[in-house]
Amino acid sequence: LVAAYGDLRPKQVFTLFETVRFGRSRMPPRTPEHTCPNAVASFSMQPVLVFDGDCGFCTSSARWAAKGWTGDARAVAWQHLGPDGLVRLGLTVAQAQAAAWWVDESGAVFRGHRAIGKSLLACRGWRRAAGALVLTPPLGWVAAGVYRLVVRYRHWLPGSTEASKSQAATRR
Repeated sequence: LVAAYGDLRPKQVFTLFETVRFGRSRMPPRTPEHTCPNAVASFSMQPVLVFDGDCGFCTSSARWAAKGWTGDARAVAWQHLGPDGLVRLGLTVAQAQAAAWWVDESGAVFRGHRAIGKSLLACRGWRRAAGALVLTPPLGWVAAGVYRLVVRYRHWLPGSTEASKSQAATRR
């Protein structure tokens, strides 16, 4: 993160509000985890949020985010994509089990709290502002820690399913 934002000037901090209000920013672009050229062809330029469908909290959170999307993005459980669908997105089953993923229209792939932030940036209103905050240091650093805690204890959160509780028990 320091390498990605090491060259920020104080004036650039205010571009956060420009991002929220006008949908564009002059901030340096965030480096994706990786890119997948096949993602563009396989999903017709639609951004995709990939989440764990066995986790009730994850499913309800993805549905909540999708309600606010302004474009044609979609939220899909990785179990519905299957291994072949994940490969087309540039992901593996192990990666999909470990975290949420956002694949944008250019094929850039973002993991964890960055995926959540990018999915919120696709929304309108205060959700867009929240997404910009999640992606901007120092709140982005906090969001990364909170995301790790949520992933670790998601079986205790409201809406968790028996499948996620049994997966948590086998990890111990």
